[in-house]
Amino acid sequence: MIAPADRLAAALVDRYTIDRELGQGGMATVYLAEDLKHKRKVALKVLKPELAAVLGAERFVVEITTTAALQHPHILPLFDSGTADGFLYYVMPFIEGETLRDKLNRETQLAVDEAVRIAREVADALDYAHRHGVIHRDIKPENILLHDGRPMVADFGIALAVSAAAGGRMTETGLSLGTPHYMSPEQATAEKDISARSDVYSLASVLFEMLAGQPPHVGGSAQQIIMKIITETPQAVTALRKSVPPNVAAAVAKALEKLPADRFESAKTFADALANPAFVLPGSVASAYGVHHGRRAVPMRTFVATTVVLAGIALAAAVWGLRRPEPPPPLRARFALEFPDSQPAIATYGRTNLAISPDGTELVYAGVSRAGMVLYRRHLSDFSVSEVPGTLNPGHVRYSHDGHSLLVETLGVGTLTRVPLGGESRVRLADRGSGPSWEEGADIVFTQGGSVWRVGASGGTATQLTRADSGAVHFFPHVLPGGDAVIFNIRRTIVGEGEVEVWVLRRSDNSLMRLGLNGTNPRYIPTGHILVTGADGAVMAAPFDPRSLELRGPAVSVLEGASIVSNGAAKFDVSANGVLTYFEGGTSLFPAVIDGNGKEQLLGFAGERYGHPRFSPNADRIALERVDGNRTDVYVLTRATGQVLRLTRDGRTRSPEWSADGDRVLWIRKDSGNTTTMQWQRADGSGSPETIATPADRYLHGFQAVPVGNALAISVGPPFQHDIVLVPIAGSSPVRALASSAADEVQPAVSPDGKWLAYTSNETDGRYEVFIASVADPTTRIQVSTEGANAPVWRSDGKTLIYSTSSHVVSATFSFSPRIEVVRRVSLFLNAYRSGAADRVFDFNPKTGEFLVLSFGARDRARIVVVTGWFEELKERMAQGSKK
Repeated sequence: MIAPADRLAAALVDRYTIDRELGQGGMATVYLAEDLKHKRKVALKVLKPELAAVLGAERFVVEITTTAALQHPHILPLFDSGTADGFLYYVMPFIEGETLRDKLNRETQLAVDEAVRIAREVADALDYAHRHGVIHRDIKPENILLHDGRPMVADFGIALAVSAAAGGRMTETGLSLGTPHYMSPEQATAEKDISARSDVYSLASVLFEMLAGQPPHVGGSAQQIIMKIITETPQAVTALRKSVPPNVAAAVAKALEKLPADRFESAKTFADALANPAFVLPGSVASAYGVHHGRRAVPMRTFVATTVVLAGIALAAAVWGLRRPEPPPPLRARFALEFPDSQPAIATYGRTNLAISPDGTELVYAGVSRAGMVLYRRHLSDFSVSEVPGTLNPGHVRYSHDGHSLLVETLGVGTLTRVPLGGESRVRLADRGSGPSWEEGADIVFTQGGSVWRVGASGGTATQLTRADSGAVHFFPHVLPGGDAVIFNIRRTIVGEGEVEVWVLRRSDNSLMRLGLNGTNPRYIPTGHILVTGADGAVMAAPFDPRSLELRGPAVSVLEGASIVSNGAAKFDVSANGVLTYFEGGTSLFPAVIDGNGKEQLLGFAGERYGHPRFSPNADRIALERVDGNRTDVYVLTRATGQVLRLTRDGRTRSPEWSADGDRVLWIRKDSGNTTTMQWQRADGSGSPETIATPADRYLHGFQAVPVGNALAISVGPPFQHDIVLVPIAGSSPVRALASSAADEVQPAVSPDGKWLAYTSNETDGRYEVFIASVADPTTRIQVSTEGANAPVWRSDGKTLIYSTSSHVVSATFSFSPRIEVVRRVSLFLNAYRSGAADRVFDFNPKTGEFLVLSFGARDRARIVVVTGWFEELKERMAQGSKK
């Protein structure tokens, strides 16, 4: 793999020579380079790849050139900009000196006269740019260079160019425009229209720090700072530094007003106020900021008058309370949460394991611990994160209506448990349960065996509410207000394909009704809407009457960008009072190799979704599937060269496997309806795909080319009822059953000597476990795993099996004499890659001892976004959608 810096140097070799990296910021990496044409040192800034990925290169270049005309002694000019080999870059002079941030890091506070001078000179540059129609949008100490003590503002208009080029898609980058400490309130609340007064606010924040040694608002995380910017009035700068002149304190206070209209109308008037000793604030405003011009006694008549006024206000407040007016609209804010590196949030874990409490004050999320995947609890009012005891390997999770308990599905073992948050004992509700939902009372509904069931919050015998027809599954039940009706999903075709319908069960008469709404994971919210995840991954809202059980209008998209898990549901939750939280990003799975020492190396793939990775027999190549929406195709990577070959292009092929000799790649092709065929082709792409004869009228789920003999072990059958059969690739040998029962047998893996079949089955109380059976006599078999497992792979000795549990990758060694038994189990490493009971998301090569996994990697780290006042946003979206 060629390093990005080397690629950049090669792309610009005829124009610039890159010397070294100078540093990295939120949007760009900065290099010291030589301009070959003009023989001068320059600062070459390259936008971050995740940012460049969503920008149109041509539009970015057009937007950024509008700033090239700015010529001012305190503005760092733009020399050049463009695109090269996928990089977006711009070039500015290299200034010998330091940034204002460097100076503040060294000195903490500046002399008052020096701080005011710097602020006034920066204000002069801002005023010039504003009069030319350019707003900076990212004024901060890092963007103010000091050359011989004279400030020069860098990156002028870059934030504007990025925002304009992104076309409103900045959320795709995971980056924000503006630095939290210096953001104006309108930037913090993501207002679309940003005026020159926003730059005035940011400059006042920088001046505040130069004088006081800290910004106006501080906090332990970006989201806490943003919340303070939106809701709190900053303290007076004189409270931190008494020597600040009154006019300077007054000017800073006015420039930091929450409403843009209450600030200075221009950067020039701000600068003038800083230089005018006579400048004062109106009395009420000055008092609010603690800006006073002297201390004097309050006359008695003033005191009495004030007392009367306060009494009148109190009486008015009492009357106001009796009249019960409509409450003010909730605060609207959008921010991403930060978590300790030791407790990261993981979005790739294949369930909707993110939930927010009914009052919107805390949330729980799935993350990594030393023991495996667990639930962490985070209060939004502070920064502490705590593990929820007894939640190892969590699947779906929901808060109770009172917020005192959690419903937790445990992956692998499949149990459904009520976990009190006050420390009381856990209550086991069902041995097998998924997708739970609380009634307003104490009962819980959940899915078991493809149907909907109900159980009390204290456990006991569950009652079946629906009975799925053959070839259909019921899932994601949600109890409507009043408890008389349940909405849920029905999928009538093969799991993972086909439309997902929303149905209603009226419990008073046990009747079923299709709503005429398609989408995954339906839920009702107090605004009178049903939310579902649409086929394109957006969250949709449809108006709904829970009394008549009727839709009142079409579905409208109300949330984009939430992470989608393997069952098609978006990872989000909404509190009863309109606080939304969702996972953003972190859904890409990157192929990676783990060597015998546990060192992981990501392979050279772009940020896409990949699945089913497979080593070739010699481990020199890797076959895998790439998922693009509803399309899936097969690719081959040659490890020595990094070359990627696309074998299929119809978007209907999946589950690649290698032939025993490594000469061909085999895959399953989805045909029309529920029919499938198996094909293979030479791994170098030569020739054409050929069809392999398989059992007629039986849906292919997965397979393996048997290491000895020209045959395939194939998992076939309807959902949750697969059998494993041995099928010859050529010749007249009959099809033979290897594992057949009323349970679901998947993931066949035949041992290197061809004598033993390892597979995964849910015959143990509906929980998927790994078994091995004799190929010659399938009745001779044992259960290998005990805590829920999948994806068995043999070592070359034929005596050891590697498989995946919900928390670890495990090695199990057998003795075959006098009887077959497991003699040792060893946990090899933490498994953060598991996505589903019937998915194989890792491989093992016995010749090299390497593991091939799908890793979320550092390139696609998930983040959790919180949106307050989201019901107001939803109503606006619905109103806009109804007009289209």
